Amino acid sequence: MTKLFTHRLRVRYSECDQQNVVFNGHYLFYYDVALTELWREVTGGYASMVEGEPTWSWRRRGSAIARGHATTN
Repeated sequence: MTKLFTHRLRVRYSECDQQNVVFNGHYLFYYDVALTELWREVTGGYASMVEGEPTWSWRRRGSAIARGHATTN
C-alpha cells in the first residue's frame, strides 16, 4: 500500500472574502505549495538532491518516464 502525502496549510485572512470563503484564485497557489512540499519529501530537499546519489527513482510501480511521455512496462 502506498503512503498518503498530506501537508497542512493555514488559510490567511487576506485570502478569504467577507463570507469566510477562500477566493478561487488562491487554489493554484495552494496546489503549488503542496507540490513543492511533496517534491521536498520525495527527494529529501534541494541540497540532498544536488549533492549526490538520488534517494528516489523515476521508475515507480511499473511506469517509466521516457522522452517526456509516460510509458507502461
